[in-house]
Amino acid sequence: MESNIKRPDFRILLNNGQEFFVEVKNFHPKNPEMPYRFNEAYVSKLRQYADRFQRDLKIAIYWPQWKNMWTMVSVDKFLLQGTHRCISFPEAMVANEMSLLGDCMIATTPPAGLRFYTDPDNPHTVEADGSVTCKFKRGTLYCGEQEIEDPFEESLVWFFINYGNWVEDKAPAVIEEGQLISFEIPFIPEGRDNPDQPFEGIGFLSQMISRQYNELTAPGGHIDFLSPERQPDQLGILIPLDYEGRALPLWRFRL
Repeated sequence: MESNIKRPDFRILLNNGQEFFVEVKNFHPKNPEMPYRFNEAYVSKLRQYADRFQRDLKIAIYWPQWKNMWTMVSVDKFLLQGTHRCISFPEAMVANEMSLLGDCMIATTPPAGLRFYTDPDNPHTVEADGSVTCKFKRGTLYCGEQEIEDPFEESLVWFFINYGNWVEDKAPAVIEEGQLISFEIPFIPEGRDNPDQPFEGIGFLSQMISRQYNELTAPGGHIDFLSPERQPDQLGILIPLDYEGRALPLWRFRL
């Protein structure tokens, strides 16, 4: 291949027929506010390849220090500074085109979590020191205080609380006449700018899939596997475009 041309990492063909090339980068600077920069000569080689096929060229960047965010930006959005092309994380978010790949911000009604019910046919008395010896009859997932019964919605909530941005909270156990009835493990947003609105963002799908991928390949913070022992279609979770939550309130924002 010619020395002045370089093939990008991926050729993307969307369902609507749109086609483009994507070069993928992982950016992990010591200073998280440092912009991503790469040599203009390198970009020129990628452009040469894309131009041969008359296709657009986009740069996808993984920003692990920004909560595992992904951006995909047209190469024309990178600013030329001397001999380098540069873009900061805020600038990349403004021009982000990850929605072309199905990415979106997921929002639902807090809190979400797990609730466990004791078996009333077995001892479940709360002792003077607060300890309880009991058996559990059932466990449920819930969102916005409403218990989830649909299996698909259960899988959604479980995925969100495991890989989303909400944090574990505490909630008082339900005790009646000295008997433990239930307790729960809630997950809530770290802060709410608009507490009166019925929803709060829990994260982008790309963020959550990246956290799942990291869990499968680097469970202790160190890389144990080069790739997960799963097929690509087993990662993440697919939500049909026309899906409307039943017991699970669901908002999707495409930026």
